[in-house]
Amino acid sequence: MERQVVEIPEFAEVFGVHPATVRRLIDSGAIKILRIASRVMIPISELNRALSEGLPRRRRGGADHRGAKAGR
Repeated sequence: MERQVVEIPEFAEVFGVHPATVRRLIDSGAIKILRIASRVMIPISELNRALSEGLPRRRRGGADHRGAKAGR
């Protein structure tokens, strides 16, 4: 039987990012998850989508990299 989900550390390893980065993307809604009991799992379909489209970029709330509001 083919796997249907991966855990956060596995997803992070595939993309070469820290698991905390994946958690932030989950919190922002950029990556969809399944909760199985107390575990957070990422569907293989989300992994495949991220592989084909690229890892979603986390939104930073309108601030630029210096912390000032954009457009000022």
